[in-house]
Amino acid sequence: MAVFKFGNFETEIDTSDFGFMEKFETCSIALSEKMEKVDKAGTRSNAIKQTCKLAFGYFNELFGEGTDRLMFGDSTNMRICDQAMFALAAAIEEDSKAYESEVKAGLSKYTGNREQRRRTKK
Repeated sequence: MAVFKFGNFETEIDTSDFGFMEKFETCSIALSEKMEKVDKAGTRSNAIKQTCKLAFGYFNELFGEGTDRLMFGDSTNMRICDQAMFALAAAIEEDSKAYESEVKAGLSKYTGNREQRRRTKK
């Protein structure tokens, strides 16, 4: 498991857990669809407000109500929201790689090296 920490919020990320991944995928798809509807033709301040509100809702839905306050405090800053998204993506990538390494090590340990088995048979 990897640790996701941002602001005053911290949790473990487990990409091998069905429940977490299903929730993450569902929330991420919904966020992408909502982001497409952000009014980019209006004022920049309105786009920032809409984008940040979507990020706040995303993290609350994924990790529980109040997560946005722990992560962002009173800030409504698009750069900070982006940094939080990048930090989550990094934690997920880190955990996925760690799991792949664990599986590879386990396979190597318990199935052995194929070439070595062939040599011992000769």
